[in-house]
Amino acid sequence: MKKKLFLSIVLLSITANIFLLYIRYRKKTLDKKLKVEMSHSFNRQDIYALFPIDSNSIVFLGDSQTEFFDLPEFFNNKNIINRGIARDRTSQILDRLNQITKGHPKKIFLQVGINDLSLNKEANINSTISVEKSFANIKQILNQIHQESPSTKIYYQNTFPFSYVIDEVKELNNKTASLCKENKIIFIDLFTDFLEENSLKHEYDCGDGLHLNGKGYSKWRDIIKKYVEE
Repeated sequence: MKKKLFLSIVLLSITANIFLLYIRYRKKTLDKKLKVEMSHSFNRQDIYALFPIDSNSIVFLGDSQTEFFDLPEFFNNKNIINRGIARDRTSQILDRLNQITKGHPKKIFLQVGINDLSLNKEANINSTISVEKSFANIKQILNQIHQESPSTKIYYQNTFPFSYVIDEVKELNNKTASLCKENKIIFIDLFTDFLEENSLKHEYDCGDGLHLNGKGYSKWRDIIKKYVEE
């Protein structure tokens, strides 16, 4: 009996130590990931600050999908400015929005939301709450652009398919479509053309189920070209 109790205590102790080691490893990994993410974000913002926006600018604002969009090559338009930052959430767009609106750009093409939904799911946040929080921030972004730069024409591009949070993406896209209709904001549907069986179409997938390959960016360019050039 004493031997069994001793073995149970030893096993419990080993399990607890393994768990603590995992927690420390996880924290160290997350801290490193956050440090890299913040470093990238601050670096991009510092670089962007070197190139002021003016009333002729056509700004593409968003996360990694936008940052990786080689806009000068795809459009050959010197007025197009890329202001995408990888892993940006809607709250981070809000934090840096004034840097863009103070230049009173001619147009803003906004595409954001997937990082909110994905990271909220990782944090086990209820999907309804996740969508509502993302939607509220998008609404605030659009309102702030209108208030701070009323002459800017806004183009809202909805969220790309991502199987990990496909239901949340659909719900968010429905809500933003209604919002844009109510406020007479140009709504560009990217989701439908990139969707295949609740996932990003294989032909446009760079390999991770989320980001676009060259063909995907060519498709995106073709969808929005008339809005860029009008």
